[in-house]
Amino acid sequence: LYWAEFDHNDIKRESVIDNLKIKYGEDCVARIGTVSRLKARSALTEVSKALKIPLWDVEELKKSIIERKSGDARIDQCIKDTFETTDVGKDIIRKYPRLKIAQEIENHSRHSGQHAAGVIVLNDEIKNYTVISRDGVAQLEKDDAEKLNILKIDVLGLRTLSILEDALKEIGKDNSYLLELPTDDKKTFEVFKDEKFAGIFQFEGYTLQSLCKQMSVDQFMDIAYITTLARPGPLSSGGASEFIDRRIGQEEVTYLHEKTKPYTEDTFGVIIFQEQVMEIARGIGKMSWEDTSSLRKAMSKSLGEEFFNQYWEMFREGAKEEGIEENDARNSWDHMCTFG
Repeated sequence: LYWAEFDHNDIKRESVIDNLKIKYGEDCVARIGTVSRLKARSALTEVSKALKIPLWDVEELKKSIIERKSGDARIDQCIKDTFETTDVGKDIIRKYPRLKIAQEIENHSRHSGQHAAGVIVLNDEIKNYTVISRDGVAQLEKDDAEKLNILKIDVLGLRTLSILEDALKEIGKDNSYLLELPTDDKKTFEVFKDEKFAGIFQFEGYTLQSLCKQMSVDQFMDIAYITTLARPGPLSSGGASEFIDRRIGQEEVTYLHEKTKPYTEDTFGVIIFQEQVMEIARGIGKMSWEDTSSLRKAMSKSLGEEFFNQYWEMFREGAKEEGIEENDARNSWDHMCTFG
């Protein structure tokens, strides 16, 4: 275990962190640090100001910046490649040669801070692994904590939980009462059907409301489906609309391959859960748990095509063992990747 996430009453969140320090020791618990970096556009803005280059002169360049995902090997060379491969970039360098300084500072540290919710917990004193600032913040980022295999906990404060606790007090119940509530209450489903979204956690946002209007809520799993479909992967890949059309009977249910059916039958042949990606990677791609876990993390961080391609070869070989043609394996792989 290297990561955990807990939701708490927002008023009591700091008390939870204090309790972690009491339980595991003041020297073994610390807030996670953050490092703000100069992204391509920020670097151009800062250098332009320092060289007294009018900002309107670099506006077109900023719009033309080559963008890459964080897993790309050239993530910190977007400005350099823009200068060398685009007409806008070439023109402005001829006019302002010193602007090339911007490519040298792209992705460099700008300032440090404290993660909003992240806490690290060790069995040993944290100072044996990293420096701790005067205000108790570990001088490493969450990715560094993962590389060191340090347990990272997100202690999140939710106002919704505070409201629920207050409501329970009003009727003389404790939190255990929530576990007694039925998950098949038809009156609750009617609230969603009547589009009475005010005060419902997450459903106050436009995206979930839009999906809810397209797909009737008739069972508890429909709520889980909608919250999952609202993520960037299913929305941008078309998976969300495909799922809804199949769910309401407007499109025939098909499967990427007969061997993916056991993993996607409950979701009408569409990959929408991380667990499905992991099951297909293991069952069809014959990937190790370590590689499967890395693939799942990569999807949650949107690391980009270059990062995913290094796992394609593993998946293809595993699918070949299962007797799956390369074109079919690639189709399944592409659907898995666009999910994330």
